[in-house]
Amino acid sequence: MRRLQKATTAIIVLIGIICVLGMAGVGALEIRSSMNDLRSEITSTVKGMREEGRELKYTIRDEVEEFKETIRSLK
Repeated sequence: MRRLQKATTAIIVLIGIICVLGMAGVGALEIRSSMNDLRSEITSTVKGMREEGRELKYTIRDEVEEFKETIRSLK
C-alpha cells in the first residue's frame, strides 16, 4: 500500500511539472507573438517616418529653390 501511495504521489508530481512546463511554453509563445507584433508595428512606423522625411526633404528643397529664384528676380 505504501508503494502505491508513493507511486501515486510521484505521478501527481510529474503531472504537475508537465502542466507547469506546458503553461510556461504557452506563455513563451504568447510573449514571442507579442514581440513579433511589436516588431511589425515598429517597422511600419519607421517606414512611415522615412517616407514623411523624404517628402519633407523635397518640400524644403522646393521652397529653398523658390526662395533663391525670388531673390534672383529681385536683383
